[in-house]
Amino acid sequence: MSNYLLIPPQEYDWLEGFTFLFLGFIAFSIVTFGIGFVFSLIGYFYYSLSFRANTAREKRRLNKFHLSATKLTFLQINFPFYKQLPTQALKDSFAKKVALFSSIKTFVAQDTKEEVNSEMKTLIAAYAAQVTFGWPHIYLAHFRTIYVYPDVYFSKKGVNYHKGEVNTKGAIVFAWKELAQELDNASDGRNLGIHEMSHALYLENMIKNKEYNFIPKKYIYDLHAAFNNESQLDQTLLRDYAFNNVIEFFAVASEVFFEKGAILKAHKPELYDLLTHIYNQDPLQGNYPLKIFRGTSLGDYLEDIFGVKKWGQKFRKWLEQLNPSKKGSSRH
Repeated sequence: MSNYLLIPPQEYDWLEGFTFLFLGFIAFSIVTFGIGFVFSLIGYFYYSLSFRANTAREKRRLNKFHLSATKLTFLQINFPFYKQLPTQALKDSFAKKVALFSSIKTFVAQDTKEEVNSEMKTLIAAYAAQVTFGWPHIYLAHFRTIYVYPDVYFSKKGVNYHKGEVNTKGAIVFAWKELAQELDNASDGRNLGIHEMSHALYLENMIKNKEYNFIPKKYIYDLHAAFNNESQLDQTLLRDYAFNNVIEFFAVASEVFFEKGAILKAHKPELYDLLTHIYNQDPLQGNYPLKIFRGTSLGDYLEDIFGVKKWGQKFRKWLEQLNPSKKGSSRH
């Protein structure tokens, strides 16, 4: 054997330390992945059990509330979201949520001697029910008072007249004339009720109380990413006001999501899909709430939270490229 192939042992002793480091890294990665997977399972069962328990509790609570025939007729005539619900059971649940929201909030008339009437309360409560319909146990608990002005009002926070606003102290404000005008055009992608209630939903998820942090953080991160991405593109669906900040982006996108959902899905499917997860409902599919948070599918949960199914599909395509004869053999 040639002498140049005989490497003295001391020349490769340093590899032993590197080997231990490499094996340690592999072991650490496996343990970390295992811990992460265990926590994902805990998260799945937490969402499953808590969502079911909260939903059952709210169903019992909702059964105590009912809308009058007059208010139901008002919704049927004037509120498209209610009219498009695919089953009577969903309509009943929505109506009960409107009734409950109306009863637990304080409505205060501003700049007028007249009180907030039944029609006003029903419409405002309906918008609150719409944005929370995918979350049966959410009633925007932090926001206890609804102020209603007869027309645009001069905000104490600024130097402009406002149509509506939401503040972190627990108040939602509307100019009734502007809100009522939404009844005449419910498909233009601009809606004051949806806009302000989406602000309330976003803040409700952030402010610590009995309801907060109900939207998985993944989707909040994705919303910020979508805001950064969309602000770099030419816009046709979202008006310029959306790009002031991520909160306004969410509110403006929500208006389009609920009023022009088919167009949004056709042109920006990823944004539409993200909003279905934030609202936990898919109006185009008549899915309230989404199956993912009913706790019925671990696969769907892992797919949504970690993209497991997406990576599985990429791996399958890679295998098909390596072995074209097997293409199309997988089950669907």
